[in-house]
Amino acid sequence: MMGENTNFNPKGKKAQEIADKIMRGRRRLAAEQGEQKASVLARYLSILTIGTNTMSLESCWNLTLYQLYDLVERYTLFVNWDIDVRTRLAGGKPESKPDNWMKDIH
Repeated sequence: MMGENTNFNPKGKKAQEIADKIMRGRRRLAAEQGEQKASVLARYLSILTIGTNTMSLESCWNLTLYQLYDLVERYTLFVNWDIDVRTRLAGGKPESKPDNWMKDIH
């Protein structure tokens, strides 16, 4: 497979269009892969800041890794439980019950 830095030497208009299309595809792929390399910790901080409505980003920054992972796990359990309850109240019949969000996680 050709590298991203490969220079094309197209002969003609159609060849130039194909070369441009290949380069656009490579740029788009590079951008998508760059998004996947985002920090998990940054994502967790963002989720907790928005999801909890009680913690500022600054207070989340002051958490230890243990506290951060604990809060994310507890928040995930709560969201799954909340979605299940709302689905059942709306008349849905989920196939399984979520874990109790207040269970011992340690």
